Amino acid sequence: MSTRFWIGIATAIVSASPILAGQSEIHACVHKNTGALRIVAGAASCNPNNETPLTWNTSGPPQPAAGFRVLDSNDALVGPLVDFDHVLRLIDGHWFAPGVTKSGFVEAGISYLYESTDCTGQAYLQYDDRIPEASGSSLGGGSTLTIYYPAPPITPRTIQSSRSVFSTGAAQPCLGHLGFIGVQVGIPTSATITASPPFRLVD
Repeated sequence: MSTRFWIGIATAIVSASPILAGQSEIHACVHKNTGALRIVAGAASCNPNNETPLTWNTSGPPQPAAGFRVLDSNDALVGPLVDFDHVLRLIDGHWFAPGVTKSGFVEAGISYLYESTDCTGQAYLQYDDRIPEASGSSLGGGSTLTIYYPAPPITPRTIQSSRSVFSTGAAQPCLGHLGFIGVQVGIPTSATITASPPFRLVD
């Protein structure tokens, strides 16, 4: 996605930013063409020619009333639009930005990591410290998407092989003898989200 600078842990950002300190709401401007996001003191700071104001509170998910939103066929909120084709979702205490189209959620696939050279043994997922945690590792699509992420504890390991997995298509080959030292990983866990396509964009 074009912009990863989103608020995943709002309280941490509020305490670290003089713009946000003491505020119950966070204001940002989203560029209409690039999807770039910047934090501002108030919605009035946005350029009406090329930016859309976005507001959410510091104690919960983004406020659906501000900015562009994606709704499903039942008018239920799929999520605030982050850029051209991702929405923001809070899942099991983690912020993710799954891909969406009019037809529903978009699968990203999974890249499993292994300490062995032949993709055997315990599989791991790499820890992602971005906010949100990228579009995630996911399987499914359409009305149902299962998002995979590493569960604590996150530990550094030497990764020797990797295999990509998708819900359809031929099995992907194992990529061995990688030798990546100190990769921050955790054991995979997952959560499933659902919505009813077709999706549509509203402001």
